[in-house]
Amino acid sequence: MLSIGNDPNNYEDKYPEDKIHEETAPNARVYRTYVDESKKRDDKMVEESKDSVDVLLVFAGLFSAVISASLLFEMVLIQRAVANGSSLDNVPMSSLNPYTKFTPATTDVWVNGLWFTSLCLSLTTALVAVLVKQWLHHYIDLPSGTPQERSHVRQFRYGGFEKWHVLGIIGLLPGLLHLALGIFFVGLTIFLVPLRPGFSWVIGVGTVAAYTTYLITIFLPILYPQCPYRTPLSDLVYFPYRYITQDLFPKHVRPLFVKEVQWPTDESGAKISSLDDRERRVVRNESATLSVEALHWLYSSSSNPTVHVIVVQSIGGLSLSAMDAVKKVFGEAKHIRDAHYTLLESSIQYVGGGCKKPLPGMESKVERLLRFELFIPHLYYYSDDHKLRCYIDAADDKGLAVAVQSNNTLQRSLHKPHNSPTSTAFFLQVALADDVKLLPAIWFGLMRTAKNDGAFAPIDIDSLDDFPLRLCCYVDVRPSTPPATVPCATFHAAVHCYFPKECSEEFTINMLNVISKFDQFVDKTSFPPTFTFALAFVRYMLP
Repeated sequence: MLSIGNDPNNYEDKYPEDKIHEETAPNARVYRTYVDESKKRDDKMVEESKDSVDVLLVFAGLFSAVISASLLFEMVLIQRAVANGSSLDNVPMSSLNPYTKFTPATTDVWVNGLWFTSLCLSLTTALVAVLVKQWLHHYIDLPSGTPQERSHVRQFRYGGFEKWHVLGIIGLLPGLLHLALGIFFVGLTIFLVPLRPGFSWVIGVGTVAAYTTYLITIFLPILYPQCPYRTPLSDLVYFPYRYITQDLFPKHVRPLFVKEVQWPTDESGAKISSLDDRERRVVRNESATLSVEALHWLYSSSSNPTVHVIVVQSIGGLSLSAMDAVKKVFGEAKHIRDAHYTLLESSIQYVGGGCKKPLPGMESKVERLLRFELFIPHLYYYSDDHKLRCYIDAADDKGLAVAVQSNNTLQRSLHKPHNSPTSTAFFLQVALADDVKLLPAIWFGLMRTAKNDGAFAPIDIDSLDDFPLRLCCYVDVRPSTPPATVPCATFHAAVHCYFPKECSEEFTINMLNVISKFDQFVDKTSFPPTFTFALAFVRYMLP
């Protein structure tokens, strides 16, 4: 048996522990773990799919050859002169009146129709099988980059595989061949020769439908970046498509109707030049959601306990914009919540007085587990006994102290020591400091615990405290879209650059409540918070 240190599946030993606040950094071990785990599963899935498709291709080729030979044999029987090697002059004339309309037997028509239909299905199956092999090759051909980038691209493509039912299409291919084989045997039992024109329409419609579908699968990856039906032909078609949509149409057609033309570009200002560039842009824009989906997939698809430990500790490192995605993807999160509770309790010890503290060397682990609760609340959060939760003593660890202060259930605990700073005092101390840099999610947690403590209650008009003025200057009246990778920042920078729109609006509403005595539009709920705040702040500043 392998020892823990030599176990390739023990990712806690395989990859070094992340630095604090870097649990979802581009080179974090959770993404390295994701790359390893996804590679195992994808290799197995692709190998099985390729084996199945290869068998189908061989069978479709042999079966199509048999049908073609049968059809050729029937046509040879019809053309007796060619079959016997006789001259056309030696072929006896028919006793029938040449002007008499010839009507083939119904059975002859059915045989030829069924066999041609069978051949059409067989060749269509072979065509789709070739396309599937190209789709699989594109799926496993991940671009180079950091483990985070590779994880996001793989999760993006995996989502496309699920959404566009690629495995379902592979599963339908044997059914098509089975149907073709059945039709062939029905025609073989009837054993008749000529075709009616009506059946040529059937074959023609089937062929047109197959090639129409084929053309659609070429254009779908161009129109929908997550569509996995991508083949090399899609890349070739994208170049004229790009020329028409990004050059010809904007420069020569749209100017006839609008004065200024702006076409979507990537972050650097360059136009999207290839499908790979387009995929990278979409992955970048959806990185927060993809991170959550990747962690959820890794946790739910693996039974390895070390994988679960790493995922639980990594959730607290997600960006603030991923909070809604966590709720949507993880749902009630019962299993991961139970795992978090077990992991946290095994990392702390009871010291009396309703307080616990981390075991020696477990401070950083406990800090990560507390940040987990910013996204998925503790079990006690939904319990009537949440105030009975033991308080966690941060001792002299500043990072752990911040995590404790941002934790809602811990701040409401009845066991919180009386000498601990209030949530309001702690928030104002760190938020107004210029040298304290924290993750935006932590700042948001500190803001909410401070709000519950009354930090944003209306101020006295005659108060000389300057904290409302300083915090009001942090309000961002034009919230921007936060970047994909969110570093630690001061509270001011976090609000302006890294808070999503809804979080920025919550801070604006909090500050509006602070200066609510200067708000003339208290009853005008239809006004945007930034508008009413700006007017109230002007009145607050006037002597």
